[in-house]
Amino acid sequence: MTKKPRWWWRILSWVPYLMPLHETVMHAETAYHLHHFLEYFELLTIPFWQGIRRLPRWFMMAYILIAFTRIVRRKDWPHFFRFHVIMGILLEITLQVFGTVSSWMSLYIGITYHC
Repeated sequence: MTKKPRWWWRILSWVPYLMPLHETVMHAETAYHLHHFLEYFELLTIPFWQGIRRLPRWFMMAYILIAFTRIVRRKDWPHFFRFHVIMGILLEITLQVFGTVSSWMSLYIGITYHC
């Protein structure tokens, strides 16, 4: 990057972080009981959460694949935006792995204590 990104690229660069935000809030609400804190922002985020819940289960994988092939790998998009898209994708994958492993660990801990 030789020059500062324009203002619309800066605004557009936060959009890829909305999908990992959904995964984070889902785990944070159950793990840390943040429901009372999240009630303040509930009216602002209800349409977003309802839209995410209506999507099919395979959408996240398709979203990652399309974003990687159509945005990250093409040099037509500015580097600033492509960087934030790939960071959002990596954050989403990390949170999905964390959610899967934590659900396995809760099953393992439950089996270990009952034996």
